[in-house]
Amino acid sequence: MESLGSMNETFGAAYIGITVAALLLGVSAIQGWYYFTHHKDHWPLRSLVAAVLSFDFIHQALITHTGYVYLVTFYQQSAKLATVVWSLLAEVLFNIR
Repeated sequence: MESLGSMNETFGAAYIGITVAALLLGVSAIQGWYYFTHHKDHWPLRSLVAAVLSFDFIHQALITHTGYVYLVTFYQQSAKLATVVWSLLAEVLFNIR
């Protein structure tokens, strides 16, 4: 069993990571909006940009769900922390970096 200090550090880092990812998603959304309003590229490139933006949004939703489950739902239930949440597994499909 981990000590409370190391769990705080781990969950703190996860929370900060989720927050920074949400901030960067906002930057990506603004760049996507700018691209679609100012560039008139052919449909294959526009479709690729739309797919990448969609994957970014889906990935953010999945990591937010994972964080919510581990940080809120499983709060003070250390036995459940070994459970792998479905959204954690699904993130692998949408992590395109």
